[in-house]
Amino acid sequence: MSTEKKIGKDIFTFDGIVKIIKANWPWFLASILLFGILGGLYIYIKPKYYETKANVVIAQDNSQSSMMSEVADLGVMFGSAGNVDDEIFIISSHAVYKNVAKNLGVNKMHWVREGLKKKFMYKGYPVEIYPQPGMLDTLAHSLKFKIKVDSKERVDITMKFKYHTLAKVKDATFPVSFDTPYGNFLITKTDAMPVGEPVNTSVLLMGYDDTAEYLATTIKSVIPSRRSNVISLSMISPSTPYAKAVLNEVISEYNRRGIEVSNQKNQKTESFIDERISLVFQDLNDTEKKIQEYQEKHGSISLTDLEYNYKIRSEVETRLFNAQTQGELMSVAEDFLSNPDNAYELIPTSLEGIHSLQGAIAAYNTLIMKRIRLLNNAKDNNMALTQVIQQIDASRKNIQESIAKARKSNEVLIGELTRKANSTLNSFGNMPEHERMFTDLYRERQVKAEIYVFLLKRREETAMMIANAIPKAEIIDEAYQLSEPAGRSPIILLGAFLFLGFCLPLGLFIFLRMIRTKFNSREEVENMVDVPVLGEVALEESSGAIIANSRSSNAELFRLMRANLQFVLNGTEDKVVLVTSTTSGEGKSFVSVNLAASLALLDKKVLLIGMDIRKPMLAEYLNITDSQKGLTQYLSSPDVKLEDIICHEPNINNLDVITAGPIPPNPAELLNSQVVDELFVELRKMYDYIIVDTAPVGMVSDTFTLDRIADAAIYVVRINCTLIKDLKFVDTIYNDARLKKLSLVVNGTKLKKGYGYGYGNNHK
Repeated sequence: MSTEKKIGKDIFTFDGIVKIIKANWPWFLASILLFGILGGLYIYIKPKYYETKANVVIAQDNSQSSMMSEVADLGVMFGSAGNVDDEIFIISSHAVYKNVAKNLGVNKMHWVREGLKKKFMYKGYPVEIYPQPGMLDTLAHSLKFKIKVDSKERVDITMKFKYHTLAKVKDATFPVSFDTPYGNFLITKTDAMPVGEPVNTSVLLMGYDDTAEYLATTIKSVIPSRRSNVISLSMISPSTPYAKAVLNEVISEYNRRGIEVSNQKNQKTESFIDERISLVFQDLNDTEKKIQEYQEKHGSISLTDLEYNYKIRSEVETRLFNAQTQGELMSVAEDFLSNPDNAYELIPTSLEGIHSLQGAIAAYNTLIMKRIRLLNNAKDNNMALTQVIQQIDASRKNIQESIAKARKSNEVLIGELTRKANSTLNSFGNMPEHERMFTDLYRERQVKAEIYVFLLKRREETAMMIANAIPKAEIIDEAYQLSEPAGRSPIILLGAFLFLGFCLPLGLFIFLRMIRTKFNSREEVENMVDVPVLGEVALEESSGAIIANSRSSNAELFRLMRANLQFVLNGTEDKVVLVTSTTSGEGKSFVSVNLAASLALLDKKVLLIGMDIRKPMLAEYLNITDSQKGLTQYLSSPDVKLEDIICHEPNINNLDVITAGPIPPNPAELLNSQVVDELFVELRKMYDYIIVDTAPVGMVSDTFTLDRIADAAIYVVRINCTLIKDLKFVDTIYNDARLKKLSLVVNGTKLKKGYGYGYGNNHK
């Protein structure tokens, strides 16, 4: 496991978080209190929002009245069953919302400040703004007016667009008229303006299109169940009267538009029926004239005989009449479809008894109605509108072909029935020829009269449908407010603020720990590296360089370190221990001196030798005079004897010291010389333990050179001094086995009441 992966891993453990909280609990307490106050203030200031709902059911077009059942032949073709998927699009369309904005004036939103709170006012606001005529239809941006009125009704007005101030008025009196880049505005006070009290209010003025877009984002339209035709509308607002008015007006506007579309359909039907009545009436008059002329020429014909003949031929005549009626209606439909002016009009007829054509025409009229709705709510280049027009064109062509085929079949049927009728007529051989001719004229008049009566009846029914148009949306529930406020409860909000107050310092401390370059505890070191920790040295004031023989806490720590070192030096010939660090100032010499002193207190012969010959500090540290010869002199001059460089530490029995001596010009060559190896062969015979204070490994390679004469190595790191990246270097040394039996000593830890240590890691 690399150091990079282990750095900071303890932060995200439960114990790591607990340690952060314990170490910085005043900051956590202050943060939680602060956010608790902010949360309470937010809950107090924040307006309460309530959800308002309304439910409507989309009525079926053919359910307007039972008295209209006979008009199904024509009426059903002018509409189809309400498609709730299409209707939810219409009820939430931009056009509907735009008209709602115009009708209610909700393009102006008034907020009045009351102390720390801002209250939304739907009605009863103190000031009103009147833009110049026509502005709201073209206004593309919302404008904000901040209006302050003092107790003497002196008015200050600031008009802004987003963060840009467009106009200002100071110390004006009501009514205030001022010009802006958007045009002239008139601001007046209302009856709700308090007398002798200051007022601080703001007004958001939006164009009708902008308001429609706002309503589209705040009004939610859903279909609660796919098996029903119910549409549920809901709106969340700080003002329930505002939300109720908007939702009810949306339903009313939707119904008004539906009635307009329905009446357009029925008026088209009425106009068409009037046209056909005029033509049939003319044909009926022509037939009456022919009968009159025939009777004047041939005399009166016995009606009794005619009734007798009709009774015999009743069945044939009935079928022939129905076929001729069907042929007339087919001709009407064919003429209607062939007229280019009726390309996208509803087909105002039915084909009784030909169910396949009835279904096709009903589907065609459904597409026509869908096109009408899309034209009212979509642009000309709308993809859905284009697809509907293509479907209409294809459906019209299919209907024309079907009607042509049906008409040919009907003409064949009429011919067959006519022959049967004539055959029946010929069976009465005693009837004069002129009577048979009169019968044909009488039958033609009857057909025309039936068609004429049929059309008159349909015209009356259509007129009644126009006069009694029923809204498509039947209200189940008018807009009503839910009892509980929308959004989170105050308790949850306060809890969220308190939790944020806890998380913010925690996240900050974790972030600071992740970006910092130095560690601050022994536990962090143990989590960052694989190197075993031999012991630690706490921050503690001391009166001298040697504290191992005192009763201080650090003396106990060095005794623990000594015990662990004896465990590391488990061979009888393991005696030499190198002590190093990354840079100077990390406590390497302090650890070397006191570890040597602690070992000497065991009645062991111990030698402390200073081999940091580039920057020697041991003599100065132990107050050894310059007259004492040192290691460099011994290594460079054969005249200097071993006993010349060994001096005894007066404060500790059994502890000898060899200082580094003068700084040589060739330190690397001296440390690599054979004399060093020979020296340590002799020293091993003389001492039980040899502690070597070496140069920092982060600066020179001398320590690695001396590893050949050592049995173990101690690496000193210091809290808030040694860099985290240096720990990676220590881990590399350990994993590469560049120093024998390497272990760590952590310097600068905090004093604790008790210390314990378990040395369980294996050395490489």
